[in-house]
Amino acid sequence: MAERGLVKPEEHATLKQQIKDELPDWLGAVERYNDPDVDLLEDGWPI
Repeated sequence: MAERGLVKPEEHATLKQQIKDELPDWLGAVERYNDPDVDLLEDGWPI
C-alpha cells in the first residue's frame, strides 16, 4: 500500500507494528470464540 502511494510510509509502518503487537490478543480472542465450552454471553461477546 505504501509502495502504491495509498498511505504514507510512516502510517504503514505504524499499522504493521500495531498488527505485530496485537496479533497474540486477536488470536487468543478467536480461539476463545471458537471454544464450544466458553459461554460467549458470559464473556461479553455481542452475539
